[in-house]
Amino acid sequence: MSEKAPVKQEIEVLYPEELGVMYVNHAQFLMTSADLNIDIGVLRPNPLGKKAIAHISARLTMSPQHAKVFLSKMQQVLDGYERDFGEISIKPKKK
Repeated sequence: MSEKAPVKQEIEVLYPEELGVMYVNHAQFLMTSADLNIDIGVLRPNPLGKKAIAHISARLTMSPQHAKVFLSKMQQVLDGYERDFGEISIKPKKK
């Protein structure tokens, strides 16, 4: 018996008139049996001390299943970026 392929559903995407955009260079992850939480924000140097400060601005929450789909789609997007623009280096450049 052959399996039926899932039917792809069309999705209409609606954006608010004032869509906020934020730069993010820091993420913290917390996983429970039901959810994945990703706190995102900006990591900035602390001029008064030695520890940098992470300013968290939003939390993303999704099921483990949606997190896996998100990961797969993000990998596809990054693969396309590297195909078009070259490899993304995550190692700091040496001076």
